[in-house]
Amino acid sequence: APNDALIVSSSDEHFSEVMLSARSNLVQLLDPDLSITTGDLSNFDNPLEASVIASIHAPDTRTVGILGNHDGKVVEKTLDDAGVVVLESDEPVTYDLDNGQTITIFGANDPRYTAPFTSGWVERNEGDIAKTIDSLKKNAPENPDILLMHNPNDIETLNEMGISAPLELSGHAHLQSQTIVGNNTYWISQGALSGG
Repeated sequence: APNDALIVSSSDEHFSEVMLSARSNLVQLLDPDLSITTGDLSNFDNPLEASVIASIHAPDTRTVGILGNHDGKVVEKTLDDAGVVVLESDEPVTYDLDNGQTITIFGANDPRYTAPFTSGWVERNEGDIAKTIDSLKKNAPENPDILLMHNPNDIETLNEMGISAPLELSGHAHLQSQTIVGNNTYWISQGALSGG
């Protein structure tokens, strides 16, 4: 696992142009090895939101992420077009860093990301969650460096199944927390950047 990689991570911007721009400015200022998003870039997964989201991504920075429950197919395509790697539950991503080390990231989109999210609350479908968790369990790399899940409950479930990484990132709860899990895992839930 890399011991000196610079990573910028954010979550739950909920289409706040101020927060999306602040994130972009931070990435440009710090020039990190990797930029990560743990979802909910949008509120309603529409073309207007997607165009703003696309305009703030720093194209020269390796960016990887997952989609949250407010993101959908429009945001996913926009991120793909902007060069952002959106993780699937069977496809870990490994990057070679400039310092000669490698970093492996693993995770999955929130099972509710399939929007369009038009209004109201989309309940968690336990069957969809079970499929996502099962796919992650089957395809987990042996020693991932970073685990990404939008919902912190899903991180807990994976940890209980023995799937973990030295760094675990989540969002969704809109409350920031930092937890040491076991002896070798640091789990950060980003909270909300925009109070969405």
